[in-house]
Amino acid sequence: MDGFPAPRAALTRVRPAPPGEAPDCKSWLTSGPGVPTSVDHVLPHLVVLRGNAASGKSTPAADNIALIAHMVRYCTGIGVHVILEGILVAEHYRSMLHELVSEHPGPSYVFYLDVPREETVRRHQARPLGVEVPVEEFRGWYAAADLLGVPGELERDRGRHL
Repeated sequence: MDGFPAPRAALTRVRPAPPGEAPDCKSWLTSGPGVPTSVDHVLPHLVVLRGNAASGKSTPAADNIALIAHMVRYCTGIGVHVILEGILVAEHYRSMLHELVSEHPGPSYVFYLDVPREETVRRHQARPLGVEVPVEEFRGWYAAADLLGVPGELERDRGRHL
């Protein structure tokens, strides 16, 4: 994928809580034998969180586009809320993300965190990955105003609010 780190999907299930109690939000889907079950009568949410490296997301893990799409469809299909986050460069992921959002029957939210290049460089240098990935390589990952053009996509200018 042209040197960009691939995104990861954070998957969770929330079971209905007994009256007067908070819901169980600590049940994370893992690679183990536990498979989440659908929450009765609740359409799962799909949240796409995008932005340049060091823009406020966590570090992406490695997967490919088809696997990401399959995981999102599977998990939302069985009632699991999904937050898909990563750099998700529009040039590579636009088609898949457009399909996921347009096919999803429940609420979908797409956010883009727009942080100035120099701010992302400053943040990168302050984290452990800053030692492993040279600044010049990191600068090459930056994609300015990399919006998808998905209906309802929200751009958050994080550079002005830091």
